[in-house]
Amino acid sequence: MGAALGIVIFFVLIGVVRALLGMPSSHRKSDHYNDRDYS
Repeated sequence: MGAALGIVIFFVLIGVVRALLGMPSSHRKSDHYNDRDYS
């Protein structure tokens, strides 16, 4: 139980960090989508 709870908290922290760095990460995601469209 404790280990699973720790893993969930870990993923939540990653989500918060991604939200804080949303602008650069979103740009990278859009670039990847454009690459997939061209290919």
